[in-house]
Amino acid sequence: MNTRIACLCSLLGAALFSLSSEGAVVNPKHSDARCLEMPDTGVSVLDRAVWHEWFGDSLRWASGNEHLSFIGGELRQRFVPADNGTDRVTAAIDIAPHKVYQITQRITLEPGWSWGIRHQGGKMGFSVAGGSTPTGGEIKPDGFTARIGFRGNNDGTGRLMLYSYAADRNTDIGVDYVIYPGTITPGIPLDVTTEVGVNSAAHLSDGWVKVWYSEKLVLSRKGIQWQSKGEPIIDVLMYSTFFGGNTAEWAPEHTSYARISRVCWKPVL
Repeated sequence: MNTRIACLCSLLGAALFSLSSEGAVVNPKHSDARCLEMPDTGVSVLDRAVWHEWFGDSLRWASGNEHLSFIGGELRQRFVPADNGTDRVTAAIDIAPHKVYQITQRITLEPGWSWGIRHQGGKMGFSVAGGSTPTGGEIKPDGFTARIGFRGNNDGTGRLMLYSYAADRNTDIGVDYVIYPGTITPGIPLDVTTEVGVNSAAHLSDGWVKVWYSEKLVLSRKGIQWQSKGEPIIDVLMYSTFFGGNTAEWAPEHTSYARISRVCWKPVL
C-alpha cells in the first residue's frame, strides 16, 4: 500500500490508522498488519519451535529461550542477575523490505522490578532493523538497529528510550534518543508504537524515528542517516531484551520480570 492510499484509507475511516492530535498510529486490527498470536492457556514455555511456528524459515536465530514463557496471553521474560547484566534473549526475523515500518507493543514491568545495581539499563522488546543489523559495539555502515531500551533514574524510577545504532553515530556504542515524558511505573501497562523511516539514499541524512505512548507522540527525531552504504532498507524484525552492558554492575538487584503483548507491525511505505 503506497502513502497516498494509506492516507486516503485513514481519512475514510478504513482503520489503517488510529488518529490523534499528535500523529497517526497503525491500528493492529487492520488486515495488513501482522500480529503475534500468543497462547492464553496458562503457563507454557516459548522455545525454538514456537519461534518457527510464528515465522518459519524467516527466523534467522533465537537465543535465551529458557527465560521466556507465556502467561495469560502475554510473553513473560525472566531477568536473572549475571556477570554481564543478564543473559541475552534475542531473535531476528526476515520481513518484507520496506522504507518505513511501524511496530506496536504493550510493555509491562512486573511489580518488584529492579532497575539495576548501578548502571541501570538495557534493551526491551521488539523492534525493526535493517541490513547487517549491528549490535554489541559494531559499526557497520550497511545496516542499523533501532531498539527500545530502558534506563533507571537512580531513584527507583526509570524511563524508556530509543537506542540507535545508526551509521552516522560517532561512537561504537549506541546513542540514546530520549523519550519524553520518560518515567514508567512497574505494574502499569504501557502501549508503545515506534515508527522508523530509513534515509532515502545512502548519502543522505533524511531518515527519522517517532515513538508514541498510547497514541501520544513523545519522540520525533529527523535528519538520521540510518545506513551509509548500500540501499537503506528495513528488512528485519528483532527481539532484544536484557540488562547490559557487559559487567555485573549492569545486573538487576534481584530476579525481575517483564511482560510483552499486543505485538503488531506493518510497513507504511
